[in-house]
Amino acid sequence: MKEHLKAIINVETRFGCNEIMFTRMDQIFEAVKTIPASVFKTDTVTEESWNSLINQINTVYLPIIRHILPFMKLVNAWVQLLASYHMVTISLVLIAVKSFETTLDKSITDLTNITNAGSTTGFEKDIAERSLAILNDYKDLFEKNLVNINQYLCII
Repeated sequence: MKEHLKAIINVETRFGCNEIMFTRMDQIFEAVKTIPASVFKTDTVTEESWNSLINQINTVYLPIIRHILPFMKLVNAWVQLLASYHMVTISLVLIAVKSFETTLDKSITDLTNITNAGSTTGFEKDIAERSLAILNDYKDLFEKNLVNINQYLCII
């Protein structure tokens, strides 16, 4: 029997919700795009606007999500482990930090190679550049907070 998957909505109070929401979106998108606009029974959703939205999700948003999702999954997994109430995890913080750094650097290098490749189409290059901008934002945030983490670990 096939499992019924529901969409997951972002919730501010639940850490990792974006990663879970994007993963589910990727899982159910093939089914969602088969829904006709007439199902919504509204004047604002026309067949044309629905098809345009589906096309935009499929060609722009999902490719970007697929580029950043591995890093989001890694962060979520480490947060779940480090937030444990049942074991001491302070010794794992530096391992987690190194894991974040390594994964970000590899993803950024891979996307930079895509943007610099001569065989890359304009569209692929645009998706890679958008994904790269998001990952660079993550890296900037990570590096700013890394100073705080190192200071905290030195105090302990």
